[in-house]
Amino acid sequence: MKAYLQRWRNLIVLVVVGAALLNLPHAAGLAQDTSPVYYPQTGQFLSGAFRVFYEQNGGTANFGFPITPPYFRNEDRQIVQYFERARFEQIEEPGRPPFIRLGDIGTDYIRFKGYNFGRIEPMPDTPTRRYFPETGHKIEGVFKEYWDNNNGAFFFGGPLSELVAEVLPSGEQKTVQYFERTRLELGASGAYETFSRGLLGDTLAPCQLQIPRPRNLPPSGPVLEGDPSQCANPEAIVMGRVFPENGLPGTRFAFEAIRFRPGEPISLWINLPDGTVRPLPYQGFANSDGNVLVAFDTRPDDRLGLYSIVGEGNLSRRMLLASFSITR
Repeated sequence: MKAYLQRWRNLIVLVVVGAALLNLPHAAGLAQDTSPVYYPQTGQFLSGAFRVFYEQNGGTANFGFPITPPYFRNEDRQIVQYFERARFEQIEEPGRPPFIRLGDIGTDYIRFKGYNFGRIEPMPDTPTRRYFPETGHKIEGVFKEYWDNNNGAFFFGGPLSELVAEVLPSGEQKTVQYFERTRLELGASGAYETFSRGLLGDTLAPCQLQIPRPRNLPPSGPVLEGDPSQCANPEAIVMGRVFPENGLPGTRFAFEAIRFRPGEPISLWINLPDGTVRPLPYQGFANSDGNVLVAFDTRPDDRLGLYSIVGEGNLSRRMLLASFSITR
């Protein structure tokens, strides 16, 4: 896990440098603006490389608000973050630097719902119609116009259905079409201006990570995905951070967390960059509200790199990992 965290930090540098080299709009400002920003609409933060990607590619209008923190996906340990209309994924492939891509949430949503949209027969393209042999479906009319005008290959991917009349969770009935990375929704009037992009992330994001965070408690790095059984009791989901996020060898850091069991002792240990563990010689204790604030010292001879501290409640068995860096 420590290797994943280190690559997460490296990715921030790569995305920012890439923006500058490509001379993207506002690249200079973005290079200085990877700090956490809080979205009170969902109680989530956006920071680092994911924030750079978000702001370079349309922000709220294209993706909606963040609805989870960045986290290690259980199935493959990939770092991802959900938004109302998208999922960002950190991708690592042999022979190339890490990069961010949009996840195929349209594909995942169709699988989750059990929909079965059979392929249609191939047909020739026209100025108002395009057939996708890769997915076996077409786009046409106002849907093709919207796809073409909004960089559909990047944001939406290929079509996975034909036009479908669907009653949405809001109760509205709209004409929709599913794509690899979205669901396009056309309002009742059929006017181009009534297009919207479906809130598929709300359905697919892990419920245990959609719990709003306090404004003063940004995550200090990707968190663990955890267990969806926690959703039945959101107050049992521990949240916390380390501050400062980085410091010199020998720096005193602080570990802050909420939602432990009131009064319980908390065992603490540090995961070192070389994969070993350093137990702290003392415990923390949650106060009457279940909150804990513990100072801990690093050593003057500690190597540079990414560390994490783990706190485990001795009674509740609730556990939290928070990362920090030792730098020069």
